[in-house]
Amino acid sequence: MRKSIPMVYCIAFICGLALTISAQFVAKPEQISSAEQIGWQIMEITSVEQVSENGREMSLKWKQQEPANSCMAFFSSHQIIHVYADGKLVYSNEKSDSIFGRTTGVRWNFVEIPQKTDYVLVCLEAVYPQVRGEKIEFFQGNARQMYMDLMQKSMIEVCVSIINIMIGIAMMGYWLLARRKMALRKDVLFVGIVAIIVGIWTFNETDAAIMLLPNRVAASFLAYVMLMLMSISFILFENSFMEVKNKLVPDVLCIANFINIIICMTLHFTGICELRRTLFLTHILMVVALVYTVWVVVCRIREYGWDSKVKINIAGAVVLIVSFVADIVGYYLGVRQTDIIGKFGLLIFILLIGFQALSELFAKIDEGRKAEIYRELAVKDMLTGLYNRNAYDSWQMHPEHWQDIMLVTFDLNNLKKCNDTMGHADGDTYIKTAASMISEVFGNEGCCYRIGGDEFCAVLKGAHRIKIEEKIEQLQLLEQEYNRKNANLKIQIAYGYAVFDENIDQNVEDTRSRADVWMYENKRKIKEKGL
Repeated sequence: MRKSIPMVYCIAFICGLALTISAQFVAKPEQISSAEQIGWQIMEITSVEQVSENGREMSLKWKQQEPANSCMAFFSSHQIIHVYADGKLVYSNEKSDSIFGRTTGVRWNFVEIPQKTDYVLVCLEAVYPQVRGEKIEFFQGNARQMYMDLMQKSMIEVCVSIINIMIGIAMMGYWLLARRKMALRKDVLFVGIVAIIVGIWTFNETDAAIMLLPNRVAASFLAYVMLMLMSISFILFENSFMEVKNKLVPDVLCIANFINIIICMTLHFTGICELRRTLFLTHILMVVALVYTVWVVVCRIREYGWDSKVKINIAGAVVLIVSFVADIVGYYLGVRQTDIIGKFGLLIFILLIGFQALSELFAKIDEGRKAEIYRELAVKDMLTGLYNRNAYDSWQMHPEHWQDIMLVTFDLNNLKKCNDTMGHADGDTYIKTAASMISEVFGNEGCCYRIGGDEFCAVLKGAHRIKIEEKIEQLQLLEQEYNRKNANLKIQIAYGYAVFDENIDQNVEDTRSRADVWMYENKRKIKEKGL
């Protein structure tokens, strides 16, 4: 069950995004306006009348100004809106009636008021009881200027959100590319998902997104989906990052979050209770996730002491808790100014945790590279760069490798004479030059080994297709070319070859022995010719 939770979560994450995208085309509230942009300057509210349990009528004094400043703007949260200018309807924002939400969402409303208007009446009806007493400020001014002011004001928040998304995409991409080459824990993947979710959620709450994304029902649905997925990804990250041994608690928490998603989505799509009304359940589970973080830190301190993970996690948890409390308090009190605290706090948390996770990942990569170097050194001959006798012995211990192979053995003539008369430096040059020739001719067909001081062996795959005479001729041509250019140091390589035959060979050592017979015969012929 533990292994299936991340897979189920990834499916839920993909489904959540798919539902959100489809909401963009389905959930469209009815909005009527004669202006597409907005304007600035606080308007005076002359009277407020409570006409029903959820409905209010607000009368506003309209100041006669230049035509360029004939726009009224105000922010609303889940309100059905009708605006009248001198008793004439000039703007309305009706709630959507789609399965993605029966609301208007949160939005900036921009209303063009006709010239010579004396008074403006704004009728508000709260879709949810929680927003009945929402405080609303009304502004009058130039549409384009107000639009640009709001966009400019929210640019910092937008940048923070985009940074979160980019960090998340980079982490997920790196994990997906690197996981095939090394055994990576999933903390980098999960913190990447957290960063993307946080980035999408915080961007969706900015004034820029509110103005640029007109389908506010879909945007509202997106916010709720991201919040429900956030706790699961955070718990999975903590579980992997802090190397939690007790898997029962995180499994139970993840299952509880999955159940919450199923219940809330079912109630929402059936129209029984929308996500806005069940949001408190998600908030409770987010608080539980924060408590789980504290518990994980305490358990790690008891087992490992105050290591770097504990310190980073404590710092991140403090930032996260402050951000969460500020955002929750602001949400239930209807104070939007606390959003910026949560956005920056979440960014700091992701940077702290992401830095630690990536630091560990790079350390593991470095250890892997060193281990690979050590493994390479254990099977490579330092002088020639070919595989050594250890590598050959390891290979020949596996019978499944023996089928359809050819062994070619080599011996360097006169190496002892070269060492005695010219010195060991020239002897080493002899060995390296001969090894290079053998590798050049036979290396593409298999592996070449130095199995003794002046003995080499090439194991060639696909013996039935190898034209060994042509290979030998290539080797001899290399010898002749080298010897023409180097009068003092003559290369002589004796060779022999044999194909593994299970009818006469008990193992590949028998095959190599048969190749050696031919090699020594070739060595004798070379000496007889006086070469």
